[in-house]
Amino acid sequence: MLVYEMKLKGTENQYRRLDEAIRTGRFVRNSVIRAWLDGQVKSRNDAYKHCKVLSDNSEFPWVSRLNSMARQAHAERAWASIERFYKNCRQKIPGKKGFPRFKKYQVRASV
Repeated sequence: MLVYEMKLKGTENQYRRLDEAIRTGRFVRNSVIRAWLDGQVKSRNDAYKHCKVLSDNSEFPWVSRLNSMARQAHAERAWASIERFYKNCRQKIPGKKGFPRFKKYQVRASV
């Protein structure tokens, strides 16, 4: 994965739309983890399907404004944290196993 880091100089409207996209991505990630805790998501494909359900849901119309690839990338990150937790449990690593956490406001976030 390539990561580009840069400083942006944009208008207030552009900053607002970027913040909205970041918040939407965080919502998608947190809802995938919540669905996993509730037993609705059991695999990576279920996480992708959950993204589609979120975008089609009339309760969250703003989720569909985020690109489908960005939604799936956030679901991928959520599932990676779940897989890491399972891997640590299988290997019987002593101490904390890295249970997936819900993300809150972050200074460095991406879409």
